[in-house]
Amino acid sequence: MTQSMETARATRIACVATMLVSLTSCGGGNGESTITYAVGGTVSGLAVGQTVKLSNNGSDPTIVANGPFTFTARQAQGSSYAVTVALAPDGRICRVSAGSGTVGAADVTSVAVDCGKEINWVTNGTVYSTALSEDGEVLYIGGSFTRVGRRTGSFVPVDATTGAVAPSSVVDGGVYAQAPDGAGGWYLGGTFTRVNGSTQKYLVRLRADGSVDPTFAPTPSAAVYSVALSGDTLFVGGGFVQIGVASVSYLAALDATTGTPRNWPVAVDSTVRHLAISGDALYFAGNFVTVNGQSRNYLAAVDTTTAALTPWDPNPRNGQGIAAIYALAVSGTTVLVAGNFQSIGGANRTAVAALDGITGAATAFDAQISGANAIPPANSITVVNAIAVDGSAVYIGGQFTSAGGQPRMAVAAVDLTTGLALPWNPSLVRDQYGAPEVVGLAVNADTVFICGLFLSVGSQAANGLAALDKGTAVARNWINAD
Repeated sequence: MTQSMETARATRIACVATMLVSLTSCGGGNGESTITYAVGGTVSGLAVGQTVKLSNNGSDPTIVANGPFTFTARQAQGSSYAVTVALAPDGRICRVSAGSGTVGAADVTSVAVDCGKEINWVTNGTVYSTALSEDGEVLYIGGSFTRVGRRTGSFVPVDATTGAVAPSSVVDGGVYAQAPDGAGGWYLGGTFTRVNGSTQKYLVRLRADGSVDPTFAPTPSAAVYSVALSGDTLFVGGGFVQIGVASVSYLAALDATTGTPRNWPVAVDSTVRHLAISGDALYFAGNFVTVNGQSRNYLAAVDTTTAALTPWDPNPRNGQGIAAIYALAVSGTTVLVAGNFQSIGGANRTAVAALDGITGAATAFDAQISGANAIPPANSITVVNAIAVDGSAVYIGGQFTSAGGQPRMAVAAVDLTTGLALPWNPSLVRDQYGAPEVVGLAVNADTVFICGLFLSVGSQAANGLAALDKGTAVARNWINAD
C-alpha cells in the first residue's frame, strides 16, 4: 500500500467520524429528537397593580397584567399539564378554565384565568378550612366565627336614616379624612395602600357610584390625614413630602379634578393633621412649630389664595409644655379647637376652646372639661377628640366625666356662647375593662352620630357606633359595627 493510499484512507475515516459527531449533535444517528410545545392562555379581571401567580408542573410565573401568558417551561407531546392559581390578588377569586389536559401536536393557548370575581364578604373571626363546589359557584368555609357579611373595607357610605350600607369601593387600610366632592362622590385621605385591589395610596377620589376616579391622581409620598374642599381646590394635610413629582411637604393645595399641586408656597416643618376653612382663611393643626419661617405651635392660619401666614396664633400649651390638637370646627368668625391642652388663646381652657378667628384670643366659652375616665386611673388623660357645631350647640366627645359644669360621660352638648352644659345627656356603657370614649361625631337635622369605644347607649346595643336622637339623646336601632 502506497503512502498516498494510506493518506486517502485516513482522510475518509476522519470525514466519516466528523459526520457521525455532527449527526449525533443534531439528533441524528441512533438518538431521537424530543418535540416540545408551549403551554399558556389568557388572564383577565386583574385591576391595575394586581398580580396573580400561576403554577404548572414546577413552573410558577407571576402575571402582572391582563392578556396572554405562556409558561417558560415547555412540555413534550403527550405530557400532561394542570394549571392552578398559586396566589390570587387580594380580595379576588381567580378561576381557571381549560386548565388541564394532554399536550398535542401544537402549542396550548386555551387556558383561561379569570380574576374578575371579588371577595365581597368577610367573617368576624378566623377561617380554618375552605372547599369549593364543582361548578366553582359556592365556597364552603369553616372556622371560629359567628357572622359573615359584606366586605366593606375602611370606608362605608351609610344611610343616615336607615343604616343601610351603600355600594362603594373597598379601601384597604386606614381612612382618616373624607370630604364630599359636590357631585355625589368623596375625597378620601389616610394610610390605605389599595382601593378595589389597585395600588391607590393615601389619597383618592371616589365617584358617586363608588368607583375610583382615574383622572384624579395626586400620588402623595405618605399618609394624608386631612382634606378640605374650597371651590376647585382641594387642601390636604399629612405626613407627605412629595405629591407626584412636586416637592410639597405636609400641606398642599391641589387641583380638585386632576390632583396636580397648585403653585401655593406654604412652608410647614412637620405633619399637618386637621384642616378647617372659613372665608379666605385655612386653619390647620398638627405637629409643626414653624410655618413660613415663623413660630407657630401646633395651630396656624394661612390665606387660601396666597398661602401668606396670618397673625392668628393661639399657642396651645399644657403642663408639660407640649399640647396636641385633635379636632377643628368653624362657626362664623369663631374657631373651635379640641385636644389635650390646658391653656390657649391667652386663657386657661382644658381640652376644648372657642377662639376669635382673627386674633386667636379665647372667647368667653368655657366648657370646664374635667375628670378623665380611663381604667385604670393611672392611664387617665382628660381629652376632647371630636367636636361639631350645630346652631347654638357644640357637641363634644372624648375622655372625660364632666362638661359644662355637669356630669357627662365621654359625650356632651354645651352652649356655644358660654360653654355650659345643655340637657342632652346620653348614657354610654363600656365593659368592665374600660370606660367609654368617643373619638368621632357628626350632626345632621335630627341626629347626633358618635363612634368610639363603647358597647351600648342606655339599653340599646351599639358596638362602637351609634345614632342618637338630638332631642332625647336616646340611641336609635340603626346599625351595629363589627
